[in-house]
Amino acid sequence: MKKFVLYTAIYVSLGLLFVAIGEFYLWRFKESVSIKKVAEIQSSATKELYYGRQILGNSLSTYKYEMWMKTQPKVLVLGQSVTLQFRDFMFEPYHDDFYNAGLMVRNLKDLKHVLKMLENDKVKRPDLILLGMDFSFVLKENVLDDLYSITDLPEDRAINVQSHFKGYQQLFLNGSLREIPDLNVGFGKAGMIGRGYRDDGTYRHLPEIEQYVLDATYQDGGLSNKLYTNESPFLANMQFDDEKATQVFEILNGFKNLGIELLLYVPPYSDQFYKIATEHTGFAAFWPEFIAFQEGLKESNFDVISFTTPSQMGLKDDYMVDAEHPGEVLCAIQLMRYVKESSTQNKMLKTLTFSRVQQLLDAEYTLPISFLHDSVSVPLRNKIPSNN
Repeated sequence: MKKFVLYTAIYVSLGLLFVAIGEFYLWRFKESVSIKKVAEIQSSATKELYYGRQILGNSLSTYKYEMWMKTQPKVLVLGQSVTLQFRDFMFEPYHDDFYNAGLMVRNLKDLKHVLKMLENDKVKRPDLILLGMDFSFVLKENVLDDLYSITDLPEDRAINVQSHFKGYQQLFLNGSLREIPDLNVGFGKAGMIGRGYRDDGTYRHLPEIEQYVLDATYQDGGLSNKLYTNESPFLANMQFDDEKATQVFEILNGFKNLGIELLLYVPPYSDQFYKIATEHTGFAAFWPEFIAFQEGLKESNFDVISFTTPSQMGLKDDYMVDAEHPGEVLCAIQLMRYVKESSTQNKMLKTLTFSRVQQLLDAEYTLPISFLHDSVSVPLRNKIPSNN
């Protein structure tokens, strides 16, 4: 009996030690800070803090929803990851009343739910919504339709015991995960070094920025391989869904009926990718229908920043983070040009000043991929050649 108790005590002690070490690292990297706490701190922060878990997972739609509830801004950005570079200072003088909820709305069901919440006064109505109108909303076969919805938000993994145990396993199996970063500017191991979601909801692509500082070259990001292998969404038989397109118009008109001004953003592709995409069987058949859908939005008097490639704007592909994600500099230029060159009747758009944007565009340390307008960018500036 004594031996059994002794052996049991040894195994229990080892188990407790395993948990204690794991919890220490999760605490040290601020991975175990709950989303509610992160939202509370980020929404009232006086300096830039980043949210980017590397071990537990970001529970992203839950995080973005919580931040939206906290901020309830006048200017709200919705859509896929292609919208994540529209930053607060681009919407001056409303930069202090802005939130980019990109990746909270992933499909039409999510967009309908947002509209319903606004109609029922469950949340403060924004004055302006910038909506990323990529082709996923009108694609018949779309894996994004089956993702977690904001009608059924996933649990925050920071408060999930099973996620913690999986995190311990990662930490013990991967020694590099246990390395303590030199910087401490956010929540989560990635957030500590400045990679992840800013206070305004936008995403900072730290590895891509640092790589560009080293070689100043465009990166495809693997999108061309998806095209070559007919990986979703680039199926050999991509189909435009007329029923979904009708629903999009109904939802957009629903926002308009609430007195909310809309700016629709059809995201760009890099020239390199777009050239090969137009030779892809499925894409080549689908794309003209999507562009016709874009033109239909314009004819219905919606403000639309149209599809483009960098070369059509007199720019190069290195203004793209990768083949499908525009960099923040490109987003700022697109927004500024649209407001200045279009005949928009959108009252809020017409009052945007762009003084900070212009100042950053003129700054010698601004790169095509980034304004480097972040606290942890400062050490990089001495390595960056003039852009003039």
